[in-house]
This record gives sequence, structure tokens and C-alpha cells, in this order.
Amino acid sequence: MYSRIREQFSTTALILSIIALVFAISGGAYAASQAQTSKTKVVKGPRGKTGKRGPAGPAGPAGAKGDAGAQGATGGAGAPGKDGNSAVVTPILPETGKCDERAGAEVSVKNTAGVVEVCEGEKGAQGSPWTAGGTLPVGSTETGGWSINATEDSAFADQFVFAPISFTIPLAAGLDAAHVHFQGETGFGTNCPSNNAENPQAASGHLCVYEGFSQNLTFNGITSLGFSGSSQANKAGALLYFTVTGDEAVGLGSWAVTG
Repeated sequence: MYSRIREQFSTTALILSIIALVFAISGGAYAASQAQTSKTKVVKGPRGKTGKRGPAGPAGPAGAKGDAGAQGATGGAGAPGKDGNSAVVTPILPETGKCDERAGAEVSVKNTAGVVEVCEGEKGAQGSPWTAGGTLPVGSTETGGWSINATEDSAFADQFVFAPISFTIPLAAGLDAAHVHFQGETGFGTNCPSNNAENPQAASGHLCVYEGFSQNLTFNGITSLGFSGSSQANKAGALLYFTVTGDEAVGLGSWAVTG
């Protein structure tokens, strides 16, 4: 009987041990679950005043350029303009009796009264000394310069070299030997009042040639542009001719002619 009681006790003890183990495990899991799901409550205090706005930060870099947009549709034609107070211009011919027999135009404004004449200016006096297609007037002077730079090898067979003088305004007639002069000749100052090549002057009807500088040159004469050999000048100008007396011949000066 003792043996039976011991077996029964052993079985009961085993069952109780298992139940105790199950409760122990279940209780630990429940405690862990409660620990994981529990939250801490945060208590918020009253909100404080808003602080002052801080300074603006530096500007950021420029962004990339965007793609071009699509072209818009063509706009419609505008309404035609009104025919308002536009100007009307009517030519005036010299023989119409207006503008003192000068040409011009009448200008008026459409839809308004009044006409204004716009006339050419009165004819001016004849210009001096130049008249288109004319000649050098009497008492008017034109001036110019001349120069030579030559060697003996570049001279002609007779060792002549030439310096042309060209009149911008032609003379009414050519000049003979008595009316052409080269500085240094006898009586030069009679019809050529200046002795300075920088200020050439000539009496009416005379050509005066002034020498500013010369080297290895000998003056031979003044002749026509056709090189006739006589001392004279054409309506359009004249030729100075020299003899070369050495290498590197140089000469320069000025001239004046008066109608």
C-alpha cells in the first residue's frame, strides 16, 4: 500500500510541477508583453513667445535655364487705320504764279482749312572764285605746290627733269613769257610781291613760281604742258624743267596764279 501511495504522490507532484512551469512561462510572457506595449506620457508645458525673425540667408545659385516654350499662334490682322488729318502736298511749278515764280509745293492738312506754300530759296549771287564750268575770275588767286626727286640716271638724254603745275580752275587764256616768273629772276618781285614760298602771291594775269629748296638742280625755264620750249603757260597749267647736276637731285616749292 505504501508503494501505491508513493507512486500516486509522485504522479501528482509531477503534474503540479508541470502546471507550475506553465504558469511561470505564461506569466513571464505577459509581463514582457506589457513592458513592450506600455508608453510614457509626455506632459507639455505652455507655449512661449515667438522669437524675432533671423536675417535672410545668402542667395542661392541661379537655376538652370528652362527649355524654350512652344511658339504661340500668329495674331490676327489689325483693324485698318482711319483716314484722319493726313498731309497733302501739291507741287508748284515756276510758271504757276506762286512762290514768286519759283518752284515749291503747297502743303495742306486733309479735312482742315488752310494751305501753306513751301518755296525754293531765292537765287544767290555768283560764287567766287569758282563757277561751275567757268574759269578763274579776274583778281582771284589759286595756289599749289611742286616737287622733284631724281637722279642722273633717271633724267632724260639732256639731263632734264620736269615738275608739272596744274591749275584746278583753268585760266581764261594762256600766259606768255612776260607773265610767267621763277623766283630769283630779275624783277621777280614786281609781279610776285612775296619772297616766301610758304605764302605764294601773284599779280593779276601772272604766274609766280617760288623755290623753297633745291639741291643738284639748275632751273631752265617754264614751258607749256606740250613742252614747246618757250616760256609760257597753258590755261590748265605749265611745266617747270631743270637740269640735274648731281646724284640725288631734290627740289620743291610753291606757285600762285591770278586771273
